[in-house]
Amino acid sequence: MPLDANTDIDIGSMLLEKKLINKDQLQECLDQQKIKGGYLSQHLVRAGYIKDTDFTTCLTCQYGYCYLPLKSYSIEDAAINAIPPEYAYNYCVVPIEKTDKILTVVMADPLNKGVIEMLRRVSHCEIVIFISSRGEVKQTIEKCYGKPFVDFELVKFKDDRILRDIFYKQEISTNYYKGPNRRMYRRLYCELDLEYYAYPHTIKTKVLNMSMGGLLFESNVAIPKGMQMTVNLALGTNMSVAGIVEVSRCESIRMTNTVFGDDSPTFYFYEVGAFFNFLTEENQNRLADFLKKKLDL
Repeated sequence: MPLDANTDIDIGSMLLEKKLINKDQLQECLDQQKIKGGYLSQHLVRAGYIKDTDFTTCLTCQYGYCYLPLKSYSIEDAAINAIPPEYAYNYCVVPIEKTDKILTVVMADPLNKGVIEMLRRVSHCEIVIFISSRGEVKQTIEKCYGKPFVDFELVKFKDDRILRDIFYKQEISTNYYKGPNRRMYRRLYCELDLEYYAYPHTIKTKVLNMSMGGLLFESNVAIPKGMQMTVNLALGTNMSVAGIVEVSRCESIRMTNTVFGDDSPTFYFYEVGAFFNFLTEENQNRLADFLKKKLDL
């Protein structure tokens, strides 16, 4: 049974339909997102392909999110304390009100399900979402937390001699893809415990390989391309890495148990490839240290 990806929420297709961007601009920013992480909208706005205010208007009209002007809102200390500052900066989110087990937040881009699940887990609250422009959210984050805002990018280790892929940008050919190798980081082939969360599901599985860019893992259910999920990767005793991934491919693998001869049952599992959308700096460093120790043997 496949997980529900809510495929009606596809911001790229919506922006194309409204002729706010073209296919080349969308593909360019999708490629940037796969390498650098962050939100697709973040890369579209930064490239100048869409205005911040136009994106906010699209979300309000298309998906029914309520707009909240942050400049005139008084933010509660209890809400600010509900989310670590690093999460507010990475996810471009401002918590504004906390009542019992409900946390109200304002986001510039609320379409990443993995981000919502991560906020739910770190705050131990259900999340209520309002939207505002990216500029307003940035200014409010700086005011609340006292540090300049910098757009999240997962490229801190791109020049590391151990972690980087020396064949980056060279032509490759596989069963799934032909063209330039966009993989920035080396893979580590391993078997580690992984949990992924696709609300309300929590599923335990195994990682097959990983890098600073993403994971390949097993799943007993099909996971649609484009789905974002919170994952927790066990690196050893009392050490793990939590982050947000986006599924880039899901391939079914046919297996036959030969114990019973021709009558043996056939079953399927799935190999799921996903790239990291977000990793906090602490988790980036933890994952990098682990990979460097294993890859530099």
